Amino acid sequence: MNSDERRALWQFITIYTLSSLLLITIIGLLYYFKEVDAKRHQSIKDLKNSTIAIKVDLMEAAMHQKPFILHPARYGRIHIGLFDQNHILRHSTLQYLPKNLQPGILKAPRYIQMTTKLDEPIEGLSYIVTENTALPAQISGLKLLIALTVLFSGIFIAFIGYLLSRLLLKPVKERIARLDRFIKESAHEINTPVSALMMSVSSLRKKGIEEERLLSHIAISSKQIADIYNSLSDIAFSDLRQKPDPVIFNFQNVIRQECAFYREIAATRGITIESDLKSHFVKMAKEDAKRIVGNLLSNAIKYNRQNGEVKISLKENSLQISDNGIGIDPKDHKSIFTRYTRISKLSGGFGIGLHIVDALCRDYNIKIRLKSIPAEGTIFTLDLRSVTVS
Repeated sequence: MNSDERRALWQFITIYTLSSLLLITIIGLLYYFKEVDAKRHQSIKDLKNSTIAIKVDLMEAAMHQKPFILHPARYGRIHIGLFDQNHILRHSTLQYLPKNLQPGILKAPRYIQMTTKLDEPIEGLSYIVTENTALPAQISGLKLLIALTVLFSGIFIAFIGYLLSRLLLKPVKERIARLDRFIKESAHEINTPVSALMMSVSSLRKKGIEEERLLSHIAISSKQIADIYNSLSDIAFSDLRQKPDPVIFNFQNVIRQECAFYREIAATRGITIESDLKSHFVKMAKEDAKRIVGNLLSNAIKYNRQNGEVKISLKENSLQISDNGIGIDPKDHKSIFTRYTRISKLSGGFGIGLHIVDALCRDYNIKIRLKSIPAEGTIFTLDLRSVTVS
């Protein structure tokens, strides 16, 4: 699985999981508030029932002329407090003493209390206070249950999302794999005639063949095919190519070779390539240096105007390639480095040249600056300080 597929997979899983979790969380919150409200109502109902039971027990004790004895087990989880008319506590299993005996319901964070004043004192008692301390624990348990449900639901949803995404990506991957095989086979097929053509032109020139114009056309065509082959090769074998070891060399010589290669192609459109190259030693893979310069030159030619010009200069810690072509709209300055992006349909290419340049420059920490005005031209400046050898 390549980086694009992994990114798409994780984006799908993230969006699918987060949206599902959001829905589950909303449902969980609604359930939570409903359950809390129901438990509070039940708690108040239990307090009222316990108050009635206390009244009955007090009346039975009075009728049988027996002393009232508070049995905590009789009232379950409800705590009881009995006060006389002077607010003096006579019987209690309360965990929290009320601050006053104002009749009504008190909802505190840790308990709920209900205070009831008897119409007539019974056994010298005038106030009944019932208390429920189990509700906070029930609410905490409910919170934990919902949190665990959301957590395990998220894990389950992410797993299902992963399986679904792999299932959905499978036909796409198969189609891409077939396309990759076709491109690789095409690249191999093109490479043989390209090499033969280049060698033939070189051999004919050495033999002094006089049809220079014909040889020039063959050479240009060969170079254009070679350019296409290099693009196809970058698409097809980028994941297989081993990175060459960096060496110290004079960047000036590499640029001269690339300029010589592209001058004949540029000449077919009347485009001139002017160079101002100072000696400058760098440490990087020569092949990578050629690909950076070659792709920038190729782009400068493709998107130039008829009879335009390309200027390339190599000075201290800086490589600059400029043209006076169609330019690049400011809104496209970032996207042009994305693979398969083409700013114009007027010229050929696969839209990967600048992507390759950007990827190689990032490998070597070379900073790229772009300055472009539509219909006036484009300037690419590379900061070579990270690869410069003093």
